[in-house]
Amino acid sequence: MFRLNFASVLLCLYLALFMPSLVSLSFYIALDDWPLN
Repeated sequence: MFRLNFASVLLCLYLALFMPSLVSLSFYIALDDWPLN
């Protein structure tokens, strides 16, 4: 039970670290692609 809890906490931390960079990267790509459209 503790291992499952630890894995879920680790996954939440990973998502909390990874998602903002992914969102900012997608925004950067969208803004960079804006003048071309």
